[in-house]
Amino acid sequence: MHRHFILHIGGTNSGKTHDAVEALMQCEKGAYLAPLRLLAYEQYEYMNRYGCVCSLITGEEKRIEENASHCSSTIEMADLDEIYDVVVIDEAQMIADPNRGGGWTASILGILAYEIHVCLAPEAEGIIKKLIENCSDSYEVIYHTRKAELKFEKDRFRFPGSVKKGDALVVFSRKDVHAVAAAVGATLGGGEDVLAVLGDFETDGITVAVHVGDDLECLGVHHIEGAAGVAGGIDVAAVGRGLDGACPCTYLAVLPSCEGRGLAG
Repeated sequence: MHRHFILHIGGTNSGKTHDAVEALMQCEKGAYLAPLRLLAYEQYEYMNRYGCVCSLITGEEKRIEENASHCSSTIEMADLDEIYDVVVIDEAQMIADPNRGGGWTASILGILAYEIHVCLAPEAEGIIKKLIENCSDSYEVIYHTRKAELKFEKDRFRFPGSVKKGDALVVFSRKDVHAVAAAVGATLGGGEDVLAVLGDFETDGITVAVHVGDDLECLGVHHIEGAAGVAGGIDVAAVGRGLDGACPCTYLAVLPSCEGRGLAG
């Protein structure tokens, strides 16, 4: 079959995935492929919320919805035998990852869909185009620009005094997660305002599913509409892929001093 690729190229928070998923929801049968369970779950929820019946398939779970026309899954769970109208392959710059890149290579070379939207960072443009050309398929390119300004804070970050409600802190060990949670809770006026999450967490207003790496843990501090304090938890990898949501500031914190520059966005 002849496949046509649409490459969505841009940085984080540039609308690549949003535009691709909107096109996916208009077709009769489609699939979304993500690098993280959390991203797959996010699109599973989004599509079902807006009337596009979608199932979820990851290495950890399956949620098969009755009469589902779409599927959201992690990249390794891609069905290369099924024929789709539209497929979205997200975070395709991970094709360069020495451990997981094969999932993106297999999907770009082998997914059976008439229209394939590939979302990627600019540095992966060359290799993705080469793979498509080797398959004798066609492609077009849409360049996206960041929707919100990304800037470094001018003032030095002091822990825990600089932490404000709504911020996210990423730390790099289980011990530091608990230490940071306790310190931030005390600063904000009560430990109940901060939740350190090491597994899956769901609550009204926000759904957070944490996939913890071998040596990376994370404390997420999210504002939840209608809640008195701050709560939440996200994987450090998820932060890098835009899942720190509406956090005004995201800090990479290294104990014991936790002094560094915050990346605001």
